[in-house]
Amino acid sequence: INGSEVLSLALGEQEAITIDSAAMNAYRGDLLMNRAVTGDYSDVILQAGSNILSWDGDVQALEVTKISRWI
Repeated sequence: INGSEVLSLALGEQEAITIDSAAMNAYRGDLLMNRAVTGDYSDVILQAGSNILSWDGDVQALEVTKISRWI
């Protein structure tokens, strides 16, 4: 994120994973996938405005979902 390596994911083919940085967990459906992730979840911070997300490997899609914790 923005030039810093934050997380490393060890996924097989055709797999998707959900990263919940607030809960510091990774999931595939209902299955906990924390062993597939290395790095510090507290570093998963997006800045206000534009951010640069990059990756290595055969990634076919990336989806970022904003979950606001503010009232």
